[in-house]
Amino acid sequence: MGRRVVILLFLVLIVGCILYIRHYKSEQDYNRRYYIKIDEASIEGNLKLWLNRDEGMDLNPNIFDLQRLGDSSTYMVLFTLGNNDYGNAQLIKGKNGKLRIKQASYGGLLIYDYQDIKTNKGRYYLVMGKNPNLIFDHIEVKVDYKKSYSFFVDVSGDEFFYHYENIPEDQELDERTKIIFYDEDNKPFTDDQLRVIDFN
Repeated sequence: MGRRVVILLFLVLIVGCILYIRHYKSEQDYNRRYYIKIDEASIEGNLKLWLNRDEGMDLNPNIFDLQRLGDSSTYMVLFTLGNNDYGNAQLIKGKNGKLRIKQASYGGLLIYDYQDIKTNKGRYYLVMGKNPNLIFDHIEVKVDYKKSYSFFVDVSGDEFFYHYENIPEDQELDERTKIIFYDEDNKPFTDDQLRVIDFN
């Protein structure tokens, strides 16, 4: 009887050790994925590594905005690259309180750009653009022409504007998504008027 107890305890010990090792390895793998601190210096340094993964790249992102979207696990970073290119990155917070980069993109911005962002706490819409000499007072973001869903943003004090809007889950982005620019008298700018504005 004593021998059986010893064998049983030995087997329990072996199984416990195996489970601990598997848990430890899983935890280590997780911490290797989620390792970025929630501060601009840590994010900027790791974003630089992310953007320069391909050989021959030498991009130096400068973060100008870091925001958590509501109470979700998603953090958004906006950055410039010093050559009139703007970019954004989406980071996800893990259970260890650290971040990982989910995606990052950048490019030239002529007038405006937008992005649909899905989080674990709903859907957000990022719109950003230029307002040279503060000629625009506010904008209307027409997210979906089919359902006539839109929202307004005050851009009167920003030469470069950006805004995150929590939008309904059932809205589908349409190819004709458009931003309408208004002056302080609530008069929309025509396409002809926009063509002659210097956005550089």
